[in-house]
Amino acid sequence: MKVFDLKEMKSNEDKSGNVIHNTQEFKIRMIELAPDGSIPPCEMAANVIFFVAEGKAEVTVNGEAVSLSEGQGIVSDPATISMKSSTGARLLGVQIMTAERKSANE
Repeated sequence: MKVFDLKEMKSNEDKSGNVIHNTQEFKIRMIELAPDGSIPPCEMAANVIFFVAEGKAEVTVNGEAVSLSEGQGIVSDPATISMKSSTGARLLGVQIMTAERKSANE
């Protein structure tokens, strides 16, 4: 068992530094977007869950944008995903590896 506190967690520029948990099956990370910050489109080979822990963010999945507020989240199959925030946001991201990707990593 691993206990963590979302309110205390901090992200950093080194993406490996914001990983909370990493196994062959899934990865959890904290994502921080500064005011007017963004993450450019990224091809995600895994299923993903993004949950807004603080602030507001716009998440775009395969060209379809949705605005999320604190307490809201999305679930997506593998897709091209980007995000941005005009006010700043902290999101919990969970990548769930597909069976094909798990097999490739074995």
